[in-house]
Amino acid sequence: MFLNSFEVKFSHPSELPQKPLLSIICDAFDQSEGEDVKAAFLVSDSGDDRLTAVTVGEQKKIYGVAFAKQTTITCRGAELSALTVGAVAVARSQQGRGIGKTILAGLDALAKALSIDVIYLQGIPNFYEKFGYIPFLPRTKIQIASKSIRKSSLKINIRTATHADKQELAQIYESMTTDVQGAAKRTEADWGWLLGPASRSKYFYSPKIVEVENEVVGYFCQDRKTLTRVREIGYKQSHEAISSVLAAIKDATSDCDEACIEIMTWFDSPLHRHTTCRHDSSFVELSQRSGGMLIKIVDATQKIRALVIDAVVGARKEVLLEQKGLRLEIVSGGEKLSLESRYLAVWLFGIIPISDLMVTQSTVQGQESSRASLMSDLDDQEDLRRPTFIFQGDNL
Repeated sequence: MFLNSFEVKFSHPSELPQKPLLSIICDAFDQSEGEDVKAAFLVSDSGDDRLTAVTVGEQKKIYGVAFAKQTTITCRGAELSALTVGAVAVARSQQGRGIGKTILAGLDALAKALSIDVIYLQGIPNFYEKFGYIPFLPRTKIQIASKSIRKSSLKINIRTATHADKQELAQIYESMTTDVQGAAKRTEADWGWLLGPASRSKYFYSPKIVEVENEVVGYFCQDRKTLTRVREIGYKQSHEAISSVLAAIKDATSDCDEACIEIMTWFDSPLHRHTTCRHDSSFVELSQRSGGMLIKIVDATQKIRALVIDAVVGARKEVLLEQKGLRLEIVSGGEKLSLESRYLAVWLFGIIPISDLMVTQSTVQGQESSRASLMSDLDDQEDLRRPTFIFQGDNL
């Protein structure tokens, strides 16, 4: 297909020539990012047919690329289909020509073709907000003083995870994220990718299994460059299991000089609550403006409409819902409710009441009254009241 005069193609990453793609990634970022992309996506055993590379170019030349993966996330008791986007890169020599804009338009087209509810990615808000993305998940971590993690009296074993551990890892992850708003569902294919190609990249680098008395109680993935930084952690739902996993992480970093261990996690997670009362720790939230997770609703799909109707009109039976551009209009009980779908993501994945994002109009008397100031105030809020979304690692 053609967008903005450029040719946009959708392919499985393994079908594309590696050299030009790696050149673009390394040119836009650095060599290590190129190595991660190559390990995770540009390999024959990437296997998962839900992986898509969106490329933009002309005359058979590729100028930009983004990697996307279909997944499912939990949202307000429902499961939404999602497109999670990895590296978005444009060759330096081609920047300023609208190729980044075309890549994002291509992602929108892909999402619509696949009936995707939401797209999310990690990036700098200043750029992506112009294309309808909303910051909704700051980068957060717990810093724990190593000396406050006690050595366990139990027999703890640490070993590298293999494909044989898929079931155990899946059970731990599912029990940890079942009730977490925005948690990504992981299928058997997801675990195959994570324990295969992704385990050679930053996305799920060299996952370690933690066993206590031959029972698996958790897992963790360290940063390849900084071993005292844990990019993902999983644990069974008990203080004993979390303590054992922390003790294992301390053992795995015993040769490092750093005084504290950093673990990526979300606000009010079981790990956050555990460390707050048992360790010398602090919860750190980095500025949204320096980068974080952003989300976009491409279209008001049937699932999203159902969530809106449930929230706005409750048990009312007669409801008319219509999408007009980037606005949803709901007519029910003599009222006309208007909600900008650009900000629908803030409500879906945050804890802001939907009434705070809406303008009400009386269809009977024709008089308008503002129920809230829409998002003018929210745009100034650094922390949109901390949505309870879980996403370990950088992306994908």
